[in-house]
Amino acid sequence: MAIALLQQMVSIYKSVLPAYREIFGDYSFDRHQVVWRLNTIRAENMHVDTYKHENKLHFARMFINLDSQPRIWQTSWTIREILARAKVMIPSEELQGLTRGEVWTKLNKTLFGKNSKQWWDNEPRHIAFFHPGDVWIVDSRQVSHQIFYGRRALSIDFSVPKEHMRNREVHYLAIADRFCEEHALDGAVRNN
Repeated sequence: MAIALLQQMVSIYKSVLPAYREIFGDYSFDRHQVVWRLNTIRAENMHVDTYKHENKLHFARMFINLDSQPRIWQTSWTIREILARAKVMIPSEELQGLTRGEVWTKLNKTLFGKNSKQWWDNEPRHIAFFHPGDVWIVDSRQVSHQIFYGRRALSIDFSVPKEHMRNREVHYLAIADRFCEEHALDGAVRNN
């Protein structure tokens, strides 16, 4: 049974990889990661992905629904919309001393709630049904999302060193830097 499952996983990976490489053909990858998401998820919190430690790599991420049921995602604000709202909601002094990763966490907490028991929010939602075999590509650090329901999916994350990005300004850490700098300047102008 285990060997048959492994063979099936290898077969899926090999059939998807050519399309993945064609879509991201201009990228130079240094780390490959395939994640088999085989647990049932229901109504996770709306969020943008954050990490305990800053992830200096960019990534090209593709998801594939491997289940017989749709995978249901809800999306809301893009990172640009989140930052525009956060400039009004977060005083600039609250960002002082935070790492860029902590800024991302602060954005989540400010827009979508304070902790896992309070993350119910009133933000707008767009519902996406990813049917069996559907493929979607998203930078989950820059689009707020919530897996409302899903069981089996494949995530292919190939890391891209920042120096190999076509546009380094779209890396989430560069966006966090600009947000903090612009917000501090806006706060200084308002206080003078």
